[in-house]
This record gives sequence, structure tokens and C-alpha cells, in this order.
Amino acid sequence: MRKCGVDRMHSMYYWLWLQRALGVGSRKVRAVHSAYSTLEEFYRGGRTLWKETGFFTGQELRRLEEITPQSVTPIIKDCIRLHYHILTPDHPQYPKRLLTLPDYPAALYVWGDLCDVDDEVLIAVVGTRGCTPYGRQVALQISATMAKAGAVIVSGGAYGVDTIAHKGALEAGGRTIAVLAGGINSGQLVGNEALRRRVVEQQGAVLSEYPPGASIGRNAFPIRNRLMSGLSLGTLVVEAGERSGALITANWANEQGRDVFAVPGSVMSPTSLGCNRLIAQGAKPVACAYDILEEYIDLYPHRISLKIAGVKEAASPTTPPRPVKPPKRQQQKKPAQPVSIPKPQTAFADPQETVELTEGAKALYEALNDLPVHINDLAAAAKMPVHEALSAMTELEIAGLAQSLPGRRFCRRRNE
Repeated sequence: MRKCGVDRMHSMYYWLWLQRALGVGSRKVRAVHSAYSTLEEFYRGGRTLWKETGFFTGQELRRLEEITPQSVTPIIKDCIRLHYHILTPDHPQYPKRLLTLPDYPAALYVWGDLCDVDDEVLIAVVGTRGCTPYGRQVALQISATMAKAGAVIVSGGAYGVDTIAHKGALEAGGRTIAVLAGGINSGQLVGNEALRRRVVEQQGAVLSEYPPGASIGRNAFPIRNRLMSGLSLGTLVVEAGERSGALITANWANEQGRDVFAVPGSVMSPTSLGCNRLIAQGAKPVACAYDILEEYIDLYPHRISLKIAGVKEAASPTTPPRPVKPPKRQQQKKPAQPVSIPKPQTAFADPQETVELTEGAKALYEALNDLPVHINDLAAAAKMPVHEALSAMTELEIAGLAQSLPGRRFCRRRNE
């Protein structure tokens, strides 16, 4: 098949350009997205307009000008080669829960299948890397039980509680999502490379807002933690010392209006100090998976099944316990108000790169038609795993040959 020109109306190049220029975790992404119908329109404004807004620093202005949409082509090609797919805020498959954050990512790089995470019970499970046998047992048991009941376990792919939470979900036959603080294929945490691959093979996903190959920077973990809590309905802290990074995730969850849970521990244990303090501040204490699942069973009865997981409601004891007033659940905050940015007056050139379609993309194109088809059916027709089909679909979208629709459906792009 001949080389296909990049669809001029496609916005992926501009989103990746904005991400490279402003960096990950920038709240200015929301401001730009809210002020313009497309990022191409913003890009065409040029330095004069960007400077007039008074919104960008000198360094940001230089990067906005020096970095071009064409320069992100190697990133896109790397994703195609590695079978990653790219989600931007205007993409139908981008998690809507993240759009409530004031600093949502300009791009998500995904290896695997996120599925419809906005209709799933995602629970972040976090804790210290140096967990005790008690912490390992609790993390494994609660994660496995929640996954078996239908919840999706979210964690950071690191050693310690993260690894145990992922393994608990996988061993229970459930799904899990690993959110990384560097590029998905970066050289860090090589000991968990097999675990990440297993996550993908078991219909889970590994994701990052850093492009392939990006190393883990000094502030990458706190920035990453906001995504774990932002994707999830609630965050469970299993073990955390006084200055544990897991407490940062809990703080993010609280700011984002998500639920916070904590496993109580001995007052003599340094690794339980953070959890006990969270409980004192209003986090819900957790002794078993039911303590978490009961918060969501009524809202997601089509996703959570206590019977399948063998989870029993707390039995009525002979002597009724003293009633305990439950902590107040945080109300989800409204999205931050964007900063007003003027409209552009000048014009710049469009990206003019080309991408050679892989054999997988060609096979997937043959399976497409003018009617919307679910990605699972397309993958089956093209005889490839879903995560590879999603990567191939990114190629087709970039080439202007496919169109993404809500509900994880796709069709051939119609000629306008």
C-alpha cells in the first residue's frame, strides 16, 4: 500500500507538540484546549499572539516556537513499532475522568487495552516499596478479591506494594492497569518487565504520559501519582511511612474529590504511620475488600459481583458493635476554570509527514467498513490481539483512513 499523507485535520501532532513544549503536568494544557476549537488554530497564532497573552514564560515561548508538530513524528513511529496507541483529550477513547483534573495530560501512551475505564470500578492500590509481610499479605488478598469481584486494580508498576497489587489482580483472573513515571519501554524497573507484559496479555494496560524511551525524572513520581488517583474512584493505601510517596497519591485523591481508604496497622510500625494518620484525618479504615466494594456496588451493579468473588457482607455479631460515624466522602470538585487566551491572527504551516502503514494496519483496514464496529470484533477479524489492533488503529487514524467513535467503535473515515 502506498504511503498515506497525514490527515491535515488530525490533531495528534499538535497535541504531542503541546506536550513537548509545555511538559507533562502543565495546567496550561487545559487553558489552551478550552480557548480553542482545535490546537491547530492555537499553533497558527504564532509567537506574537502567544506572547500577548502574558500566559507563558519565556522558556515556554521559546519551546512553543522551536518545537514543531513535524518533530513529533519519531514519537508516533516509535509507538507504532512498539504497538502502543496514543490518546489525546479530543479522542473518544480518552478517559473522561481525567478531564476533570486541572492538569490533565495532553497525551497518554498506552500499551494494552484500557477498555471503557469510565464505566469501570477502578481502585488505586498504593504503598511503600519496603513493605512488611503484613503489608504484602493484605495487599495481595484485598487486590485479588476486588479484582475477582470485577474491580480494576490501578497501581504504579514499581516494586513493593505496587507489584503485589498487580499480581493479586492477575492471579485472580482480573484486570489491572500500571501507570508509569517514565516511558513504557524505559530502562528503569527492568525487573518488572515480565509483569508489565503479563498485564497487557491479560487484557490490562500499561500507560504513561511520557513518550517511549523517556527516563524517570526527579519529579516524575508525584506527577504520575495524580493520574493513578484521577483514573480511580478511590485510592487504598496499604502501608506508608511518614514521608511515603503513597501519601502523595492519597493527597491527590482527596484534592480530586476521590475516596481515600487506608489499612490500619500497629502504632509501633513505621510503615503504618502514614496509614494511621490518614484514618485519623478521615480516610475510611479497611480490613477487607468488602469495606471498599460496598461503596460502589449500588452505583456499578453491572460491574461488581460480590457473589462471584465470595465476598460476604459483615455478619451480624451476637453483641451489636458500637456505631461508628463514617468519614465524610469527598465531593468531586468541578473542573478548574480555564484562563482566557486570545484567538490567533497569523498562520503557520501544517505538518506534512507521512507514515508507512504496517501489515497489521493494512489487515485492520480491510476489516473496517462504513458502519461502526467494536474494536474487539475488528481485532478478531484481523486475527490480532486487541492491544495490537488499537496500535494499528492509531496508524489508520493518523493516515486519515479511520475514525474513532464513542463506545470503542471505529469505522472508515468518510470523505468530507
